[in-house]
Parts: sequence; structure tokens; C-alpha cells
Amino acid sequence: MLDPIRHIDPSSIKDQDTFRDIVKLLLNIVEQQSGQLEQLRQENQELKDEINRLKGEQGRPKFPKPKGPATSDISSEKRRRKKNHKKGEKKPDINIDRTEYCKVDKSLLPEDARFKGYDDVIQQELCLVRRNTLYRVERYYSVKEGKLYRGQLPEEYIGEFGAGLQSLMQLLHHVCDVTHGRLAALLNSQGIVMSTGTISNVLLSGKAWACEEQRAILRAGIQASPYTQADSTKSVEKGQGKATQIIGAEFFTVFYTMDSKSRLDVLRAFLGNPPEGLPLCLNATSRQLLRHFEVSKKDRQFLEKHFGDGRLWDIPAFSTYLQKHAPKIRAKKNMYPRILESLALGHYHEQVGFPVVKSLLSDDAPEYLRIALWLHALCWIHDARHYNKLTPKIELHRSIKEEFQNKYWQFYYQLLDFKELPASRQEAQKLILKQQFESLFKPSTNYFQLNECISRTLANKDKLLAALENPALPLHNNGMELGARRVVRKRDISLHSWSKTGTKVRDAFMSIVETANKLGVNAMEYIADRISQKHDMPHLADLVRQAYA
Repeated sequence: MLDPIRHIDPSSIKDQDTFRDIVKLLLNIVEQQSGQLEQLRQENQELKDEINRLKGEQGRPKFPKPKGPATSDISSEKRRRKKNHKKGEKKPDINIDRTEYCKVDKSLLPEDARFKGYDDVIQQELCLVRRNTLYRVERYYSVKEGKLYRGQLPEEYIGEFGAGLQSLMQLLHHVCDVTHGRLAALLNSQGIVMSTGTISNVLLSGKAWACEEQRAILRAGIQASPYTQADSTKSVEKGQGKATQIIGAEFFTVFYTMDSKSRLDVLRAFLGNPPEGLPLCLNATSRQLLRHFEVSKKDRQFLEKHFGDGRLWDIPAFSTYLQKHAPKIRAKKNMYPRILESLALGHYHEQVGFPVVKSLLSDDAPEYLRIALWLHALCWIHDARHYNKLTPKIELHRSIKEEFQNKYWQFYYQLLDFKELPASRQEAQKLILKQQFESLFKPSTNYFQLNECISRTLANKDKLLAALENPALPLHNNGMELGARRVVRKRDISLHSWSKTGTKVRDAFMSIVETANKLGVNAMEYIADRISQKHDMPHLADLVRQAYA
């Protein structure tokens, strides 16, 4: 931006329009330089703090920012126009387990007293009661037969630790984030003798059924829901960085921790992390993607010759084959990943073994591109964050930004209203909203940094207006943001998991608990039902399908 002012000659300014353009340019340069100075000041302070810490001293203390008026970076539901909400009674939502009648002593009543009904007073109570049982199993030995006869243990006996205890431990650990050490302290205080090693074994014992339920929930959710949401957050496994994918919608949430946040790992998560790995296939969709990613004609001809028979490959076998027969293709660091993604996406879109995402809502992360079969929608809240990051120092720019953001959220409200319209009226409203979008998002303000944000929004027009084609799509991704928050809170407390098995079990139980909460199912009862193998309660996957029916 400095180049245009290098050749400015004040003596050559003859008219007011030229002068106005120069002032506008200078104001934006001041704004840009101010932002860069603030960034350099923060980096300089961070370096000073790090030097002080290396010297054994402390860095500059961080003070929380004072809470001011609410900004535009809040959830969409709070951003909605205010309505008059009356606080409802809590009593109808409380489940009553026992009813007691408090009667009046009739001897104290006068003769004219008449019964006028009851006053309902509720006391809520939760009892954590130890119930250790000693089973004395009779034994009889037959000398004649040389055989020992033993009494049968009851059906509710499933091992040294009962289903209620195991389900409570799973819930405390996976929902309440209670660590192994604190679990041991709680159990020992209640007279339950269990070491931290045994606690770990109990928590990992549900891997098989929990992971199976997790994949069934994902299958049912993608298949039944009119849309799918996705987000990711960092995770740690034995000191190694991982990426947890959060996939869900209104009635389900599933977590899968992968080695990275690449598109290949995202695809594996959408397929329920199949144990056999991610299949590759050269088909019609793959061929289109290879051309889209500008894979050379020579490489495409090689792939067609050696992989064009439609056979499925896994990534290790495919890589080994290329290393042997076409090492030059394998060595292309920028193109080889695109080839893998093309073949993986081709298989994903054309396979029928697992439901394919039709409409996907996510942030603007590149790994989610081209996964959805029909629509890829973007979150308006993520888009708005680019505007919230602007901190203009010049009053003119501050007023321009504020005025634009007001119009921004007014348009957002119109999209919310559109989703509530009957289908007959939505069709006529589509064209109006598209025209209003074009009219609003024009990078023509006198605040150049704001223009850059507007241009970014304009480039994502189709993805931000995807709800016009599928009104079921939310305008924000807050549901998956809340799911990501669960992973972050777990990371804050436990730092990391210690094994792949531990990571898988954590993800599976978080998926079960979060989905159960969305469906109104008691997670503790459900887990106890599965641990005891009674299966009296319906599968969560079936409940997800019923919720969307």
C-alpha cells in the first residue's frame, strides 16, 4: 500500500477529488501501520516474557479484559431479536419417584373445616449407596462320579464389579472429567477397593460395544438427517498431536480422533474410521477430480492403465506399487496427496456400504471441501469473526465498520426468517435474498481492510446461502463448536490419553453420552444396560432414526 504514495507531489494536486482520494489512501495506510505496530508490540512482549522465563524470572502478568457491552461475536440464538420470555415453572420437568401424603391431625380441625386439595412441595434427593454382595456358592462333590457340583450365580452377576458401578465410573470419567486418581479416592471413600490400574481396565473394558455403537450412531445420523455438521479441534495422545473430528447434527454427535486434520483423515472419520483403512478407487468421480487438481495427462494415463479396472486399493499397497513402478509420481510431494484424495473421494462418493454426506455445514477449513455430495455450507458466525477482528483506530473507519455490521446482522435475521417460511413462500424469497446479498457485499467502502473481508464473504456466496437450497441447514456451526469444547475441556484436565485404545474408548463414550443427551436418554442407565448385556433399552442409532422420522 506504500507504493501509491511514493510519487505523490502536493504541488500537482489541482482538484478536490484528487485530494480526497489521497486523504482516503493515507488514512488506510495509517490504519494498516497501526495494526502492524500493535502486532509487533505483542510479539515483542512475548519475546521479552520468554527471555525472562529462561532467566528464571516471570513474564508480564496477564490481566483479564474488562467486560464491556456485548459484541457481535456471540451465538446466533442470542443475536436474535429480543422477545419477552417468561420464566416457567420447574416442577413439571421433575420426575417424581415417591409420593407421601402429609395429613392434618383431624382432632385439631374445627367442625366446619372442608377439604381444599393439596399443596405440592418437592424435595429432590440423590443417594449414592454402596451395595457389596457376598455370594456364598454351595459346592457338592460326588466321590462316585468324581465330579464337583456348584450353585449358579444370579444373572445380575457380571463380574467383580457390578453394572451400576461400572456405568457410574464411565459417566464420571467421560462426562464429569474425573481423573483415575480422583475416581480411586471416591471409590475407596465409599468402601470400594479398586486400584488405579483396575480402574483403567474397567474404563477400557467397553471398547468393543462402545465403538460399535459409535459407528452405528454415525451411520444412522448421516443417513437420516437432512444435513451434517463438522468441526475439529486439537487433541493429544501420549504426547503426540492429533486432531479430533466432531460430526453431528440436531440429534447426534460423534467424535473421532485421527492422526491429522487432512482430507484423507476427515474422510476416514466420515466413514466411521473403518479398521481396514481408507479404500482408493479409480472411477468416474476420481477422474473428474484428477483433472480438477491438474494432475498431468501422462500421470493420469499411467493411473488409468494400472488402476482403471475399478479394483479397490488401500493406501499402503497403493504407495508401495507406485514406489516400485512409478517412483517419479510417488516423489511428487505437491501432487501425490492430490492423487490420493481424488481416488479416496471417488470411492467415498460412489460406494454404497456407508451413507454419504449430502449437505455439509462446516467452517472454511480446506479439508472439508468436496466431501459433500450436493451442498457445502459455511458458518456465518465464522465468517463474522473476520469482521470482529478488525480494530480500526480512526473514527471514520470505526463508524463505517459499525454501520456495515448492523446491515450484516439484519441480513442474517432475514435468512433466519426465510427458514421459518412455508415452502410455497420460500421459492419467491430466494431471488430477493440473493439480490440483497449482492447489493450488501460490495467492497466499495473507504475502509480498505473492511473491503478485504467483504470480498472474502462475496467469494463464499454460494456456501453462505446454501440454506436457500436446503432450508434445514443451520446458519451457524455452534452445535459442533460445543462438541469441540468437550474435547478441549477433557484436554485441559487430562492433558492427553495414553494409548490408541484409550483414545478410541474416550471418543466412543463421549459419542454415546452426547447423543443420549440430545435424545433425552439417561446416559447412565443406557451404559449400565449395555454393560449388563440386558439390552432392554433401544439402540441409540434406532432412536436417532426415529427422531428424524
